[in-house]
This record gives sequence, C-alpha cells and structure tokens, in this order.
Amino acid sequence: MKRLLFNLFIVMLLAGILAACSDDQDNTDEENNQEEQTEEETNTDEEQESESDEGNASDSEEDSSEESGDTGSAPDEKAEDQLKLSIGDTGTITNNFSKHEITLNSVEIKEEAGGEPSQQGNYVIVDLTVKNLGEDALSADDALGSTELATEHGDSGMPWFFIEGVAEEWPGQIESGESQSGVLLFDIQKSDSYALQTAVDLDSLSNQISFIFSADEAK
Repeated sequence: MKRLLFNLFIVMLLAGILAACSDDQDNTDEENNQEEQTEEETNTDEEQESESDEGNASDSEEDSSEESGDTGSAPDEKAEDQLKLSIGDTGTITNNFSKHEITLNSVEIKEEAGGEPSQQGNYVIVDLTVKNLGEDALSADDALGSTELATEHGDSGMPWFFIEGVAEEWPGQIESGESQSGVLLFDIQKSDSYALQTAVDLDSLSNQISFIFSADEAK
C-alpha cells in the first residue's frame, strides 16, 4: 500500500513538473512571437517613413526646379557669325556677358594722326556706333575690347588705341537700349583691303562679326 502511494506521488510530481515546463515554453514562445511582431511593425514603420521622406525630397526638388525655372533643357546655341559685312552694315554680337549691335559708319585712312606719323604704314580710323541690346549697362571698352583690324580676313590683326584729339576714349556706360558712337584708331600696314573683326578669339563664348572694306572706300 505504501509503495503504491509512493508511486502515485512520484507520478503526480512528474506531471506537475512537465506542466510547469510546458507553461514556461508557451510563455517563451508567446514572448518571442510578440518581439518578432514588434520588430516587423517597427521595420514596416521605418520603411514607410523612408519612402515618405524620399517622396518629400523628390517633391521638394521638383518644386525647387520649377521655382528656379530650370527645366533641364540644354542652353541656347551660340548665335551665328555675321562675316564680311560692309560699311553701313550692322552686326549683332551675342555672348555670355552682353548682347549689342555694332555699326560701321565710315572709315578714314591717314599717314599721320595727331602729329605722329604711322609706324606701320598708315592709320585707319573707323567710326562705329554701339547699341546695347542687353539688360545691363555696357561700356564701349567691353563691347569693342576684342576688335582688331587685319589686312586679310581671318588673320590676326592689330589692336586699336587712342590718340588725343584724333581717337578719344569713349565716355561712360551705355545703358540698356541706348547707343553711343565713337572712333577706334589702328596703325597698320598699307593694303588694298582691310577686315575689321570682333570676337575672333572668343569662339567658345561669342559669335563673330567682321566688316570688309577697301582703301578706295575710305575717306
């Protein structure tokens, strides 16, 4: 009888231990499931926030692009060269800094200017009008800074300069829409014809214009 009771006691004890272990395992599994679910929800929230941030950033870039007027289009092509114009013609220079017209009004050839004889052969005095087509004020020095006179079209030419009483410095700024006239003086060898060229060395920045005239056309 005692042995039977002892065996029953052992069986009940083992059953209790097994039940306790089962409860612990269930609790552990439940906690693991809750942790995995929490991690999945957290990851989902982070992904949604990331997508939202990317969407907002994209919208901001588009808005910024629209506000700045940047449509991603290519810059305007360089204006066409206007070459071998004549006395009385007008050429238009368009570059990265300004847009202006240059008109060759007349030409005078002299062997002496301001009491100084020519060192090269003769002086060529060109009378020009510059009209500012841009929005900002422009000086004649800037508009005509790359102008030179050559004896052959396309060749490197001589720079202009001033002599008091003959070719004076152009005054002040040329405002938008305004014009200014003046002369440039060149000392160059004698030739049957000449080429007045502007922006010859600025091929990547500006179009070029040139005027061709003969010695017979000069005053």
